[in-house]
Amino acid sequence: DWEEHDEAMEWYRMGLAWSRSLPPGHPARAALVFQRGTTYKMLDEWDKAKKDFLKGLQWEGMDPELTMRWEGMEPEALRSYRSNSLIDLCLDRLHRDPSAPATLLGEAASWLEYARRGATTPRTRALLLANEAELAWQRGELREAFRRTRELLSDTSLPADVLDRYKPWLYRLLAMVALEQGELSEAQLQAGYALDVLGTWRYPYVERVVIRDLLAIFTRKHQSRYGGYREDAVLGGLAEEGGWVFALVDYMESRDVYLVPGHGRAVAAVSKVLGEAASALPAARNGKVDRVYLEGAALLHDIGKLKIAWSLLNRTRPLTPIYERRFQRHVVLGARILEDMGFSMTARLLEEHHERADGSGYPSGLRELSLAGGLLALSEALVDLCSRTKHRRPPLPVEAAVAWCLGEGAGGFHPVALEALELAAESGALVSVGALRNR
Repeated sequence: DWEEHDEAMEWYRMGLAWSRSLPPGHPARAALVFQRGTTYKMLDEWDKAKKDFLKGLQWEGMDPELTMRWEGMEPEALRSYRSNSLIDLCLDRLHRDPSAPATLLGEAASWLEYARRGATTPRTRALLLANEAELAWQRGELREAFRRTRELLSDTSLPADVLDRYKPWLYRLLAMVALEQGELSEAQLQAGYALDVLGTWRYPYVERVVIRDLLAIFTRKHQSRYGGYREDAVLGGLAEEGGWVFALVDYMESRDVYLVPGHGRAVAAVSKVLGEAASALPAARNGKVDRVYLEGAALLHDIGKLKIAWSLLNRTRPLTPIYERRFQRHVVLGARILEDMGFSMTARLLEEHHERADGSGYPSGLRELSLAGGLLALSEALVDLCSRTKHRRPPLPVEAAVAWCLGEGAGGFHPVALEALELAAESGALVSVGALRNR
């Protein structure tokens, strides 16, 4: 967001000032300018990104020995490698900016020719081949894009560590080709492969683009199967339909070192028990609870973390107020993702999972929670209390967590949700939820 952008720009300014003390010919200044261009690209500031890319590409006087030590390649190979970012800038803008000029395809092709001249290392050659496949896809040459991508994935002449860097991008490209051809099952399969390999490669721009396009694929599949948005059909039949939903949840949880794997499934299991208990309470008649949407929101409640920086989710130091505010945006971002996917009812519930009845929650500080939202908030809090994480006290036993929610923490939760919790605990239904134990 713009707050992070301003902070990044200040760090770039400080870095460039510091780099003036380095020996003449040191490649650090060009690297900083080039990386600043990547930041502009992530914010869709295309012209500023292009200006910095060109400046970093055309930087004169880089010492070959220093450049080899700093970047792992000679200046000419480095220029070839960096010119691929200009190719990607053109193609990404064409893909996402409706007002982008059609001449960008020709510009991308010109930079591709420039990149070929210095593609002498495995790293530069792999990136060049990936961009050739991407350009073919943008031109509508789907068979050519498929052929080039498959050839690159099976190229045994490339070191495994080099090829692994591009696998998320390549599987994402195969998924997009399949999507254009109307092969939705194949698109979902390739999207799943992209998520699997993405977990091992933490390059923010690649992750952002891959996640964005995979969400589009999953949304298209959902719409195609049901002739429109049918979130009740998807969420009500997760065993048959929900492979892609679980794939998104699992990948999101893998990004956050503080989440125990299976967190979303655990919250969904608890919300199911509490929803059933609430339906047996007379007080629940004042608030309708559709358990399909409740359990769907429970499973997907943290999906907004897909758009939170990996470095923030894995920060080891305490969060300062500015970082706390950025982290809390995962609620709004999650609701936006679900809205884009057509899960509007689920999105409304998701917005309440960190709200508290005493107004101490976020993002809106609500005091009036819906019953379903209150059940979701209580389910998430209960699982959190029973889970082992890397940044706080050991997990509580189920009985102790229930006692805290009904006692010290009661002021923050919906009163009917607390009644449902008490009923579920007394009946033994809650204790039998395996997801709350050994976490």
